[in-house]
Amino acid sequence: MPTIAGEQFHSRMQLNKPKMSSKELVEKMIEKGIDIAPYSKEDIEYYLLNSNNFFRVCSYRKNYQKYQKGKNKGRYIGLNFDQLKALAILDMKIRKQVLGMCIDVEHSLKLYILRDFEESSIDGYRIVQDYFNTPNGVKTATSIIQKRNSIYVSELTHKYIYPKETTELFTGSDAQEIEYNVDLPIWAMLELMTFGDLLNFYFFYYDLKTDPASRPPIPKNVLHKVKNIRNACAHNNCILNHLKDKSANIPPAIGEFARRIGLTSSSVSSRLKCSAICEIMCTFYCIDVLASVPVKQHDLNKLQEDIQHFYKKYGQLFMPNHLVKSSLDFLKVSVDKLVDMCYNEDVAKKAL
Repeated sequence: MPTIAGEQFHSRMQLNKPKMSSKELVEKMIEKGIDIAPYSKEDIEYYLLNSNNFFRVCSYRKNYQKYQKGKNKGRYIGLNFDQLKALAILDMKIRKQVLGMCIDVEHSLKLYILRDFEESSIDGYRIVQDYFNTPNGVKTATSIIQKRNSIYVSELTHKYIYPKETTELFTGSDAQEIEYNVDLPIWAMLELMTFGDLLNFYFFYYDLKTDPASRPPIPKNVLHKVKNIRNACAHNNCILNHLKDKSANIPPAIGEFARRIGLTSSSVSSRLKCSAICEIMCTFYCIDVLASVPVKQHDLNKLQEDIQHFYKKYGQLFMPNHLVKSSLDFLKVSVDKLVDMCYNEDVAKKAL
């Protein structure tokens, strides 16, 4: 156990990273070379206490280089507090818009599966039971059983989930060891799934199809990346604090999509190696493939508006930092091109 009541406890990290007051954290920022001008120390302390915490706002310092030698060794180069604050603001706005896009991707993916299902001869109840007999399906069914008392889905759960009787249907038990039958059709199950469960069913559903013409609309590796960014945004994790990252494997469909909308090959190969940017681009791709034109326009126009406002107010702050500027420029240009493409698609559709 990490702690025992009444005993003195010290962890390794507690000794290396002890608790610090807001005043001490401001001094630490200055010591690390972060310029706080034109603010006073008291201004920064107030900000850390009331607007954003040190751990989050200073995480964006990872996008900056440090002096490697000389009297300033270990201090950040050209970093001031306004840059950290501005990145925190943009990060918050992008998280909100990307999360909304992911919700629209989830909705559109369900519609796509149902349209596909309606054109098939698959039994809507049998396929659910077949899925529930897989390891991922067992987890999905258990998750659905746990929702049976939720007021938001109680009408569905009370209709399709009931105490166990002698039957071959999937059964599961809750913490009270009461066993339930889960007798769901595909159209009801889709409404009760988490996003992760939806993706598991999506992979299961399309793996059943051997006809090349029935390939899934979105590759698995793309949807996994959308799930990653969705979870990060939903959990309010910072997403623009690791722009140096070069670990992403760029799905071929995403590289092709980025070039198709007019991004240069050099920018695609460099910027999409950053996991966060690659995952955001995967979300753009899914919105483009799955969503209706009005949904695309709403999502992309709002994100474009936020980014344009950011550039007008804070864009000049990042001129000296090539990494940050080129990364933000890539996102801005991507959104601008997608907005134009969506507009042209809307015009063409209305002309028919």
